[in-house]
Amino acid sequence: MKTIRFIILIVLVSISPSIGWSFQITGTFIQLFENINYPRPPIDWNGKDWLEEIRYMKEVKIDTLIIQYTIYDNDAYYPSKYGKMITHTDQIESILSACQKEKLSVYLGLTLDSKWWNGVSNIKFLNRLKERSIVVAKELLSKYGRYKCIKGWYLPFEIEDRAWISSEREDVLTKFLKDMVKALKNLTPQFPIIISPYFLGIIPPEELALRWARLFKLTGIDIVAIQDGAGRMNYKISNEKIYEYFKAFKEEFNKNNIRLWIDMEIYYQTKDWPNWDAEPISIESIKERLKLEALLVEKIVSFEFTHYMSPRMGKKQEKLYQDYRRLK
Repeated sequence: MKTIRFIILIVLVSISPSIGWSFQITGTFIQLFENINYPRPPIDWNGKDWLEEIRYMKEVKIDTLIIQYTIYDNDAYYPSKYGKMITHTDQIESILSACQKEKLSVYLGLTLDSKWWNGVSNIKFLNRLKERSIVVAKELLSKYGRYKCIKGWYLPFEIEDRAWISSEREDVLTKFLKDMVKALKNLTPQFPIIISPYFLGIIPPEELALRWARLFKLTGIDIVAIQDGAGRMNYKISNEKIYEYFKAFKEEFNKNNIRLWIDMEIYYQTKDWPNWDAEPISIESIKERLKLEALLVEKIVSFEFTHYMSPRMGKKQEKLYQDYRRLK
């Protein structure tokens, strides 16, 4: 029955004259690596470079930029007391200056620890991560609070439906996120907070939607930008599964006043860890998912423009960019 409903939906969407191409990717994440594959040297662009990049985004109607993190382990992308700046220029300053000029909204990612997956149930580790994230948020505000384009915070702690299944771990996660949100709301009550979980299809759609709606309601997360999982090599999520899961998410999140976005993966993975690599997807794949996903969520953001659609990054990216522009 679910398959039949999905097929009917796709047919209706495909023939509807009212849809056109009003459905758009209107936001993007950004990872501050020069290359997405390993090794990963940092992006070290100047203000002119970032202004060009942001204008490319704006030209295809992107109005929101989510910086995945500003510090990774001890590597900082700006002058920080809590990490060593690994670039010659302040990347956060350059991005914010360009976004302010071009009127894009920015959500600032905090700090991510590579031991996140090893510490999922370690309360001491999570407390240290929370404390470090809050001091980084305060530092970012002191340095860049003058930029009106900053609209909120992004929590770079990815959760899924495998590591957090047990009730004990769910309780630990709930307290960690609740304390984090409370501290950030005390600091900036006007800023929405975003998180971007992903799912592997281990838990059925209705059950996972109930779990996550309860989790994000209890913790006070404002916006949940769930990864669609279509670009992965392992646990790849089909369009039919995207429909089933996001339909369930939409129903439960609406009941709990949680804003639902989708993180569209605009890549296809070609190599697995530890030599992870990926390529830009085809415009046909984007068209299929745009038609489907726009019916289920408030906003579509991509992962991610700079490495898979920016003309600055290569011929494949430029081709996808030009193909996408022609959809408008």
